Amino acid sequence: MAAWTDYKSLTNKSRTKVQGTIADTPALGFGYKYSVLAVFDQVSLGFGFSQQTAKLRVQILAPDETTVLFDSTISLRYTLVTLDLGGVTLFTWNVDIQNGAAVTTVPEAFLTVATEQPNAIPGGGSDYTDNDCIVQFDLYSGLYLIPLPAGAIFKVKFHNEGMAGLTYLPVQTTVLPGGGIEGTRLMQDGMFRLVRVATTGTGLRFIAGCDVRGLGASGAAAWDFSTSAAPTTPQVESLVTERLASAYQLVYLRQRPTVLYNAGRNLWAQTSDDDGATWGMATELTTGFDFTAADIGPDGGTVYVIGKRGNTTKCLICSLERDAAGVSTLRLSEEFEPAGLEDLAAGRQFLKLQNGVFHLLTDNAGSMVYYRSEDGMRTFQ
Repeated sequence: MAAWTDYKSLTNKSRTKVQGTIADTPALGFGYKYSVLAVFDQVSLGFGFSQQTAKLRVQILAPDETTVLFDSTISLRYTLVTLDLGGVTLFTWNVDIQNGAAVTTVPEAFLTVATEQPNAIPGGGSDYTDNDCIVQFDLYSGLYLIPLPAGAIFKVKFHNEGMAGLTYLPVQTTVLPGGGIEGTRLMQDGMFRLVRVATTGTGLRFIAGCDVRGLGASGAAAWDFSTSAAPTTPQVESLVTERLASAYQLVYLRQRPTVLYNAGRNLWAQTSDDDGATWGMATELTTGFDFTAADIGPDGGTVYVIGKRGNTTKCLICSLERDAAGVSTLRLSEEFEPAGLEDLAAGRQFLKLQNGVFHLLTDNAGSMVYYRSEDGMRTFQ
């Protein structure tokens, strides 16, 4: 998961508009938390038991600020106990985690990691004062496996626990990195061949077509090469994998599409022998590896990969092989640590091999850095 992203402070009423662009999008999924701080006085509580409910409704909007991608309300009850100990007032409280509720209206169908039920940390506490009870906990949503486009907007529609006057922010989001579109357009047939995160379920889907309108594209300039009616579906559509992939890249090896992807911090590859109609078995190339960039070699059957294992940069050389039945599979043939890439930035980067020279462009916190290797990625400068 990515670091938590802050949003501007809320007042103690739901009238305040709170929204902002979610950091690190596109993303494969997301979660959010609401930091509750409520103060109650003994006069209003009296002595004995009292129940309150912390509630938060949020939306996620497309970059157009109109289309609603996600709409959900989470709530947790907490119980206050006020005791008179002969001149000393004792306040204790406890959050009813087991009966937390989450009601999601958009989208109608979605997946989560574990449960959608919200959680709270801490679950309870106590405070000895003369007349005030202070309740403080972080209310966490479930982790939603709902892909978000770049520029998605997080919006608070309602909240009922105040945070006015505090020096820290009450609402934060975190995302599961990944997502976006990866692909190519082959000149010999003019077809776009794309890989993207599945919009329903999990995994990666392959779509291909000459007319981008069949791929779901829109816009005034979507396609002006044909006067025929727009197709409603891709010419080719298939499921590459059901694994939750955080980084992926499509390459063509000897005219066969191959998808490299990270799943569970392991690097996998799948190849199709029928141009994406069906996909072969997944091959686990290596474990504990964060995929950064890749490009194919001049022989058309070799893939050069750069990534990180922990804090160490690694280069992989993989080759396309065919078994006795003629099924194509990508295999790892060599792994080594290059010199000159000790501070390689995390996340997807750009690698291009041309005329024997490897060109690597990285985006390090918004700063573009260029590296070049002329010895097969053994050293970069």
